[in-house]
Amino acid sequence: MLRADALSLSLGVLLVAVGVAAVVVYARALRRKEPSLPWFGLFALLYGLRTLARLETFRLFFSLPPGFWLYASSAITYVIPLPIVLFLRAAFPRWRRPLRWMVIFLAAFAAGAVTADALMQRPESVLTPNNLIAIGFMVASLALLFRPGWRPGRDLRTLRVGLASWAVMAVVDNLRGLGVLSWPRSDVEPVGATVLIACLGTMAARRAFESAERLLALDKELSIARQIQTSILPHSMPNVAGLAVAARYRPMTAVAGDFYDFLEMDGGRLGVLVADVSGHGVPAALIASMVKVAIAAQKPQADRPAAVLAGMNETLRGQLAAST
Repeated sequence: MLRADALSLSLGVLLVAVGVAAVVVYARALRRKEPSLPWFGLFALLYGLRTLARLETFRLFFSLPPGFWLYASSAITYVIPLPIVLFLRAAFPRWRRPLRWMVIFLAAFAAGAVTADALMQRPESVLTPNNLIAIGFMVASLALLFRPGWRPGRDLRTLRVGLASWAVMAVVDNLRGLGVLSWPRSDVEPVGATVLIACLGTMAARRAFESAERLLALDKELSIARQIQTSILPHSMPNVAGLAVAARYRPMTAVAGDFYDFLEMDGGRLGVLVADVSGHGVPAALIASMVKVAIAAQKPQADRPAAVLAGMNETLRGQLAAST
């Protein structure tokens, strides 16, 4: 028994491990998450669990009635197309509208089929409609993927290979279930599903790495912006007799619109500017750098605060009007 189930047992354990790993990686991501990753993980997990539930060797490890495994395998069979469609919706936003109706239909059928199994007390009670729906799903997916007029990118080419492999082998097995074909050997769908999972994993990993690269580039740009913002702040405190000045700058985000500066005047006098640009982040920091230029131009009239503010207003109003 173990020799006969060895390949399927190894495949099922591998798919479950891949599915769990994908879900964990998505859950532990602290920053931008790849939206297709959990659906890929769920599909791999469900397919791996169904593969294991059908093996006598695996069932020996649990003291559960045989009927449990039959119902579990049947329920997974009804549900398993959903993660694929949800993966496609996450990976290809332009397909969201047509795929939304497919998700609704598949979810309604899965709920009705599981309920029918429970009421009739017979697993796979709607196997024939499920086989027909599976064949229709495969045909519709292939028609969508290979529709002429599209410029296939890397993701689309990868998806075509995986889904075509799974569709052909799944259609063969479903036709066997309907009695149209006779195939003396075991099911061939797991081979196609493995190819599909490998392709979906490649797509999800590629997108995750691309997101990580974009985040690294953004972090680098923010670091440069933070350095520039730090450079426009006073590098030393003013030296005024009888006065000690200290400053501490801690922005809420990497860069911000908070700003301060000093205008030293004769006679032991000191002008202090404290400003807070509306908003936050890079836009506010850019305007703060403009404030630096505007206040520096007001040094000749630093002893008249009203004139300083009027001059800054005139300078900034023209620049901001041009930018908006």
